[in-house]
Amino acid sequence: MGAIVCGGALLAAAAACDVTANPFELGAQMVIGDDPPDAGTNRPCTSTKDCAGGYVCRSHICVPPVTDGGGDTTAVDGGCVEKMEITPQALDFGTVTQGCSSKDVPVTLDNKGCLRQTVTSFDLLSTSDSMTIGSIVPMPLSMEPGTETEIVLRYRPETDSGTELAVLRVETSIGDLEVPLRGTATSSSDVLDTFVQVSPPSSSFHLSRWPDPATIEVEVNGVGVPEDGGNGWSYDEGGNNVVFGTDAVPAPGAEIAVAYEAMCF
Repeated sequence: MGAIVCGGALLAAAAACDVTANPFELGAQMVIGDDPPDAGTNRPCTSTKDCAGGYVCRSHICVPPVTDGGGDTTAVDGGCVEKMEITPQALDFGTVTQGCSSKDVPVTLDNKGCLRQTVTSFDLLSTSDSMTIGSIVPMPLSMEPGTETEIVLRYRPETDSGTELAVLRVETSIGDLEVPLRGTATSSSDVLDTFVQVSPPSSSFHLSRWPDPATIEVEVNGVGVPEDGGNGWSYDEGGNNVVFGTDAVPAPGAEIAVAYEAMCF
């Protein structure tokens, strides 16, 4: 009988797995496999799904993987180290207005080992359809040593449901990789970011959401500051920062307010 391990608890079916548990705080993992029989290193297999107890399928034999944590899976075959790495190791889409999409966020899978590996699936484990894989990768995917592949994820909440959690699971020939995902839905597109200037002073302030540049308004200690690259502020779209010109950098302790309307992608 198939089962799901969710944060260490064995459940009878996928529908019973509580993906609302916060994987950022609890380290929740989801691994699909068989109910553990007597697992052994010599058990025959055709894929990792045939192996139990966290074992992986190599050369049609179940073997124990070596996992160094944080998005890496390795298996040792004699003097050859096989390693698959995924980045980022956790992904937060931030706050997104309902009915709008986040920017596409890339996730990269890298074969850092010495042998060809096979990727058999990219799966999203979630209780909603808000998070999706925005690129199509034919499966199974063969990856030579030193190569990488990229998929993009996006978040589009249809309701004002607050924080949503999911897990991206990638099944490879030497084990599964999981990336915890988080997104926050809101009904409002109006944003007010506030900052207190540090010492020594900073000229750049990172915004919490992607703004419509035409709607940005900046105040320092309650006084409006003009959009002017030298004597005021400018918007750095690449870094999503409001940047003050040399002659307009606020003094330490100054209160900075940036109001804007969040962009709807």
